[in-house]
Parts: sequence; C-alpha cells; structure tokens
Amino acid sequence: MIRIYGHRDCVVCRYARKLCQDYGEDFEYFDRSIRKFYLECIEGQANMDVTPNVFVNEKYIGDYTSLLTYLKEKRYGSKE
Repeated sequence: MIRIYGHRDCVVCRYARKLCQDYGEDFEYFDRSIRKFYLECIEGQANMDVTPNVFVNEKYIGDYTSLLTYLKEKRYGSKE
C-alpha cells in the first residue's frame, strides 16, 4: 500500500495522487499539516524538507520523483 503525506494546497501532492490513479495503484493520502500525520512522517524518518512524503509498505521511499521511479520499475522492471 502506498501512503502519501502532503499538504492540501500542494500541486506536487496532487500530481502524486494522480500518478497513483494513472498507474492503478491503491493509495492513501494524509494531510501532513495534521499533527498526527506529521508525527507519523517523523517516526518513519521521512525527509521533512520535501513534499510529498511517500511510503510503500510502511517504508519511506522519498518524494514525488521517488514515487514515479518506484511505479515505473514496478510496471516495466528495473533498468539494471
């Protein structure tokens, strides 16, 4: 399961949700401005200098670019 933590007015956060929809991936979105979700990011050792924060199966993978890479590799395989 993909978990996206972002901000309501963040354009990149909207792109991350749309990307998951386009790839047919189940995801959950959480507003990082709510303390509970902010603390979940901290506990997951997310980089709080970027938005959105993306977790896959409880593991922090990074931001939007990392999500895009993950989804492409999942669909098309690794380049290596």
